[in-house]
Amino acid sequence: MNKWIAGAALLSSVLTVAHIFGGTPQFLTPVVRADLDADIRAAASVVWHAVSLLLIFDSAVLIGVAMGRGRAGAGVVAAHYMGFVALFIYFGVSQLGNVTDLPQWIIFAAILAMLWMGMRAAARANGREWYRGATAGVISARRHNSHKAVTL
Repeated sequence: MNKWIAGAALLSSVLTVAHIFGGTPQFLTPVVRADLDADIRAAASVVWHAVSLLLIFDSAVLIGVAMGRGRAGAGVVAAHYMGFVALFIYFGVSQLGNVTDLPQWIIFAAILAMLWMGMRAAARANGREWYRGATAGVISARRHNSHKAVTL
């Protein structure tokens, strides 16, 4: 088991629980109870629960990756979480004037850092270049004029 990725999976799972049981009453419930059109309240509920499902899925994928069940999902989760980091920072700065009022980006960044460390450790253990991501094998093969199939 990859301990770094297991840590990322655990942190992602804790984040998911916090989102569902802490965030729902704090953020979704006031929107649903607000004097807004029913379609706006329904759309907010759909978006909130879609994020909940995404967080559950991403946590499950990270658990699988930590247990050695493929690596492809790690890239998808990383893309999701990089997007979340960008969104929290962008809207924090553009609408609130700072990055501290929406600090959720910090936990997503921490998960990304742990995931990166885990993928780096796994790549090193397999004798692969880790520092160039998914294209490292292709770049290395081209640099050495190798005509062998490259496993990424």
